[in-house]
Amino acid sequence: MKTIGQIMKETNFTEKCSRLTTISQSRAIDLALIKAGQQGYGQISVYSGGNPITKEQATALTAPLLLAFPKLDEGIIKIITSRAVEKKMTVNHFRDAINNAIDNVNYISFTPSQILNFDVTFDIYSYSEACEMWVKNGGNRVAGGGTFLSKIKINSEIVYIKTTDKERFNIADEINN
Repeated sequence: MKTIGQIMKETNFTEKCSRLTTISQSRAIDLALIKAGQQGYGQISVYSGGNPITKEQATALTAPLLLAFPKLDEGIIKIITSRAVEKKMTVNHFRDAINNAIDNVNYISFTPSQILNFDVTFDIYSYSEACEMWVKNGGNRVAGGGTFLSKIKINSEIVYIKTTDKERFNIADEINN
């Protein structure tokens, strides 16, 4: 009995998938969301699509930072909060960045960029890239009975992500920004 991977190779599945590229996949997805990745279609932040933080929320979320770094100048806190608002960070993004700084940053080497540049990303793939991955994987099923890739929409564009990333980061089926 042939495996799914063998059947896919024999029927030129990958070649057929690349010819099926839709208009939405040939257009670039909103560049504000996607960072050019070294592999795949690109990368996107797990914080994409949320509501931007307000100045009041940012100020409130810096309280643990002042407790962890008591000698930190108030001017730096004001810079961090205003830049977080200007960068349109979400509440969860800013909270995670503050917590990451508290957990990992040496007080002597602390800089605002360690909070403002914090991000967690995952890879996204086009339909043709997903087809190639399915061929290499022998299909979209994994040993545990789940799927290797999951389909989501980013600003109405269909892309594929690893199911493990979708579950680990609790990624919604649709992200709009």
